[in-house]
Amino acid sequence: MYLGSKKRILSTALILCVVISIISDLLSASVRYIIKNVDPALPDMMDPTLWKAESVIAIFEILLIAAVFATYHKRLDRYINMIPAEDRKQLGILQEESFGKNISALTAEDISKLMKIWAVILVGAQTAYYISSSLYRSFIIQLSELVDISNAPYDYFVSIYNNTHGFKYLGMVIAILLGITITGIFLENNLLKVVSVLYAIVFLIAFMTLNMQSMSIFGHTVGIVWTSVLYHVIDQVGIVVLALYLRRKYPGV
Repeated sequence: MYLGSKKRILSTALILCVVISIISDLLSASVRYIIKNVDPALPDMMDPTLWKAESVIAIFEILLIAAVFATYHKRLDRYINMIPAEDRKQLGILQEESFGKNISALTAEDISKLMKIWAVILVGAQTAYYISSSLYRSFIIQLSELVDISNAPYDYFVSIYNNTHGFKYLGMVIAILLGITITGIFLENNLLKVVSVLYAIVFLIAFMTLNMQSMSIFGHTVGIVWTSVLYHVIDQVGIVVLALYLRRKYPGV
């Protein structure tokens, strides 16, 4: 069976998840300026107070995103369960013959599968990402105990930090690109598949070749790691663009 062309459940859920993610990032940024690092020579991630505050924000972010998917998937299930399972295939054929473009581009069952895939990515893989971030923080702390960062050459520490930072984002980037690719497979859209491959190449090039750069914002030195920038671009801007693209090109998705 198909949904009506105006019931854009998947794209709406993706946009809401990005809104939650942006709010979470804004709260984390605010916390960084409210709770000052006691030792400016050390990275913010090594400050225990900042880390605890950001961890609480991350937990609420995951719970809210999970709630979004649970709510919209329940709504989708309600639409599907209105029709007995044995009648859904025949109803889909009748809808195609009767309504043409006034039905969704995918069946309700396929949209349900895509919802589950994106839920695994934005809840499951995101949770794994935060766990890996915690392990990465432990690695940096252990490294700082072996090497006196305050006396070590600045470029030396920056090089280590930059060269290892991409590993923290690699899993999540792969998960999002797989989600885009699978969405492209469902919709038989080659553009989504090509974009995923090209973005993966750009990310790997940045990971292997680009160095971290520093800039000062309101007297606070911020290190720019390009793999981090690329991750947040695909995690927020990329998913919003995908959702808007689906809403415009594919009715009901």
